[in-house]
Amino acid sequence: MRIFATRRLPDHTGPARLPRRRRLLAGFLAVGLGVSAVAGTAAPAAASVPSSFEFDGAGWGHGVGMSQYGAQGQALDGWNYEQILEYYYAPASLVTSKLRAAENIKVQLLHAQSTTLVPTNGAMRLSINGQWHRTTSSVQLRLVEGKIEANFGDMTPNDGKDEEKVLNASSVGIQWQNTRFWTEGSQQTTLKVAGANSGSTGEYRHGSMRAEVLGGKINLVNTLRMNDEYLYGLAEVPSSWQTAALAAQAVAGRSYALRNMGSLKSNCNCHVYDSVTSQKFTGWAKENEGTNGVYGKKWKNAVDGTVIFSSQGVPTASRVMMYAGYPIDAVYHSSSGGHTRNSESVWTSAVPYLKSHPDPWSLASTNPNSTWSASVSQAKMRSAFGLPDVATVQLRHGADDAVASVTATSSGGVSKTLSKDAVRWALGLKSAFYGEPPTFTDIQGTTFERYVEWLAGEGITSGYTDGTFRPQQYVARYEMATFLYRYSSPNFPEPSADVFTDVPEGHSYAQEIGWTADRGITSGYTDGRFGLRDTITRGQMAAFLYAYTQNVCGKDRGFTAPTNSAFTDVRPGGAFYEAISWLNSTSITGGFGDGTYRSSKSTTRGEMAAFLYRLDSYTGGPC
Repeated sequence: MRIFATRRLPDHTGPARLPRRRRLLAGFLAVGLGVSAVAGTAAPAAASVPSSFEFDGAGWGHGVGMSQYGAQGQALDGWNYEQILEYYYAPASLVTSKLRAAENIKVQLLHAQSTTLVPTNGAMRLSINGQWHRTTSSVQLRLVEGKIEANFGDMTPNDGKDEEKVLNASSVGIQWQNTRFWTEGSQQTTLKVAGANSGSTGEYRHGSMRAEVLGGKINLVNTLRMNDEYLYGLAEVPSSWQTAALAAQAVAGRSYALRNMGSLKSNCNCHVYDSVTSQKFTGWAKENEGTNGVYGKKWKNAVDGTVIFSSQGVPTASRVMMYAGYPIDAVYHSSSGGHTRNSESVWTSAVPYLKSHPDPWSLASTNPNSTWSASVSQAKMRSAFGLPDVATVQLRHGADDAVASVTATSSGGVSKTLSKDAVRWALGLKSAFYGEPPTFTDIQGTTFERYVEWLAGEGITSGYTDGTFRPQQYVARYEMATFLYRYSSPNFPEPSADVFTDVPEGHSYAQEIGWTADRGITSGYTDGRFGLRDTITRGQMAAFLYAYTQNVCGKDRGFTAPTNSAFTDVRPGGAFYEAISWLNSTSITGGFGDGTYRSSKSTTRGEMAAFLYRLDSYTGGPC
């Protein structure tokens, strides 16, 4: 199923043929049959229970703030990093700020029962119970009876003698050579930490570390300068990307970090985590990425391009996204489904600079998640919704085209709705951009939604330039001719003479109206006019569709109207009686609940959509 509608051309701009989207399938769709439901689907009686559900979507992540693939696409289009940032975070501004220019940030690397530290290209030293212990070998730290046990191999304490010891302490300070904290040494010494970097092994070049007991485990925190040392290790986008995209990421990462540096989190004694819970920080692996660090150098240069350094190499100011005098909460995500999202659509509060923006760059083929598919088992669906089974699923999309809520209905007719991103997390979907969002802003949840969606999908209508369809607005006769013409897609030439007295040769709708006359669908008024802007009545609509079926499709030419009328207000033998009777016999309409048809009532755009949809089902497609 497609995620987005085809481009919209306003209905009133003329006869240009609209592109057809592939047919959504006859009837109102349910995810349980392998396709996404349009919002408002009713669960059928004794609905079958599918073994799995197929979700087709786009994008990856929560969708709020800057889209990383969007930023890369903009950079490829020639945007600079200021333009990128001020687009996604409008009305926030990019400024040069001295805020926390040379301050350190604390990053949690590990929270575990044990770890092993290994220095590379030099030595490390550990501060235990007030004494420094130097070693070039690995040291294991593990939690024993509420204290950290340090198991040394080759260890050199301050007295210069080699020893092997097991030392215990409530906390352990850790430094390694050629850093700001221990300047001794000339090589790029790094420290490897087993279990860091999402449970694998992390390697770190800058700062110092402290291990302490917190929450019954060893809590290991890296302290390093935020504006350069921390950002050098921020692994959020490929370093091979365009420099403008890299710089935009560096500024977004810095702005996010600044928002978190006001106080320490009690559960980690840190400002940020090294995972995507905050921002992905991999340290030396990012800074030294590629053969001879070629990509790491590119990333580092992009970071440095957003910092002002003193002659001693100390940051004195940096580029920051600000709103109302404060750094913004510069959240970001991998890619969207074509629009970024409003903050309140995902979380709770509406944030002025976290609003939905068009993001077509996320849908570029270079994005591996520009489209995705996921199969979710029946067991997982029923667990997520807390139902005995799930037969059908209905989606309600928000203004940003992402799913705002999902209603699952069991085979017994019991329904449950989950809102915002609850379904995405429960089912493990990459984003909330899945299913078919409404093509128009004013049809969701209305009686005519499925018919209007079909109409747009067939390329028959594109609505108005403001994104509306206006289902309660009356249909003019020229519009009806245009809709039928677009539905039928004939190869009909432009008329070479006046069609009706009010439709001269060369008129914007001469081709469509001329076709209806040529095919015997209408002959206009007795005074020679077509009545371009007159609204088409329900009786006239019946006549148009009846004549189309007989004269264009060659069907039902032998239809005979019944002696008795199906409607209380339609007199046998009266105007439009045969056409209305035929319309009723085909189930294209059954009239109103009070038994009337109301043939003189003007036809609304919603009714017209329903009539054409049902005509299509009856004839088996355009003729």
